[in-house]
Amino acid sequence: MNNLKRGDPPAGALSDLTVIDLGHYIAGPYAASLLAGLGAEVIKVERPEVGDGARRLGPFLEDKPHLEKSGLFSYLNLGKKGVTLNLKTAQGRKAVRRLAARADMVIENFSPRVLPSLGLAYEDLKQVNGGLIMTSISNYGQSGPYRDYRGYEITLSALGGVQAEIGEPDREPLKLGGQQLQFMAGLAAALATMSAVCCRDLSGAGQWVDVAISEIAATLKGCPATSFQFTKYNRVRNGMRPMSDVIINGDPRIPDVYPIAILLCRDGYVCIDTEQENQFQALCGMIGRPELADDPRFNHWKQRSIHADELDAILSDYLKDKTQQQVFEQAMDWRVPVGISNDMEQLFKDPQLRSRGFFTEVDHPMLGPVAYPGPLFIMSETPWKISRAPLLGEHNREILIDRLGLSARELEAAQ
Repeated sequence: MNNLKRGDPPAGALSDLTVIDLGHYIAGPYAASLLAGLGAEVIKVERPEVGDGARRLGPFLEDKPHLEKSGLFSYLNLGKKGVTLNLKTAQGRKAVRRLAARADMVIENFSPRVLPSLGLAYEDLKQVNGGLIMTSISNYGQSGPYRDYRGYEITLSALGGVQAEIGEPDREPLKLGGQQLQFMAGLAAALATMSAVCCRDLSGAGQWVDVAISEIAATLKGCPATSFQFTKYNRVRNGMRPMSDVIINGDPRIPDVYPIAILLCRDGYVCIDTEQENQFQALCGMIGRPELADDPRFNHWKQRSIHADELDAILSDYLKDKTQQQVFEQAMDWRVPVGISNDMEQLFKDPQLRSRGFFTEVDHPMLGPVAYPGPLFIMSETPWKISRAPLLGEHNREILIDRLGLSARELEAAQ
C-alpha cells in the first residue's frame, strides 16, 4: 500500500493503491492496466527469461519477434513496474506472498487449479493480508462442470450465444473480430475489483472476485435473453440488418426497423440508421427522392423491411459516386444519422478523437514513440496516467531487493 497522506495532491484517482498483476496474455493484464491508468502502482510478475506469453505475440516492430518489441504486450502493460519470479520455486512463491502482504489487490487469470496447487490461492494469501482483494479471471469461472476446461475466443463466444446472431442468414455463424471478450472481461474485472475496494473501505474485509469470460459473453445477450422469455423466439443472423425480436409476415429474418444498413460509397462504407419516420423522410430528401417517403413500399417501417433489397439498390445508386466524407457532411445538413465505417488509418485521423487528445504517444527504449489509445473516460481532477510498459525484470532491484528486502542470493533463487 502506498503512503499518500490526506491532503496530498493525488497523482491519480487510485494513487494510494498497489496491485500485484499475476496475469498473462490479455484479460488479466488489461484489467491491471486500467487500474494503472487510474494511478495505482501495478507490479507485474512475469516468468524469468521468457516473460508473459503476450511478449511472443505480434505485432512486432519491423515484424521481427523480440520479447521487448511486442505491440500487444506494450499496450496491455502500460504504466506498470515489472519483476520476474519463478512460481515453481519456493523462494519465488514466498516473494509473491510477501508482495501480496503489502498490496491492496491481486489480479490473475490462470486456470482455476494453478494457484491453489502453488499455495497461492485466495485462502492462502488472505492469511497474510486479511484486507486483500483477489480477482480471478478464467474461462468458465471457479466452479461448475466446465471449470477446468480450456477455452478460446471462438469457443467462448459460441457457448455464450454471441456467434448465433453474427453473419449472413444463409451462412455459418461468425465470431466477433479480434479478442473482444478478453478485453471486455478485463474491463469487467477492473470494475469488480474497484467495487470490492469500496466495500473494503466500509467493512475492512477483503474478498475474492470470480470473473468468468463465458458469462461476459452471455451478458452481451441481455436484451435478447429477456425477449426470448417473452416470445420464445431465437434471434437469427441478419447480416448487416438489425436483429429482430418481431416476426413480420411469418419471416423472422426480416429486420424490425429499416433502413439500418451498411452500404458502399466510392471510397468505403457508411452506416445509415433511420429508425424514426422523420429520419427516413429526411433521407429521402437528402438523396433527391422525396417521393419515396410516400411510396407504398417504403411508407412504413414494416414495408421498408419487406422491401429492404429494393431500398438498398436505390441507396447504393446514390452512394456509388460519393465519398464517405461527402455523405457524412450532407447527412449532417439533413439531420440523417450516418456514420463513416473507419479503418485504423481513418481512426487515427478522426477529428473528434484528435480534438480530445485520445491517442497518446509514449516513448519506449526498444519501440521508440508509439501512439496508444487513451483513457476510457476523463476525470477533471485526476488525469489518466500513461507511461511505457516495463522491460522484462526491469524493476527487480527496486521492488524485490530495495522494497521487500530480498538478498541477491534470495533473488537468484526466486528466478
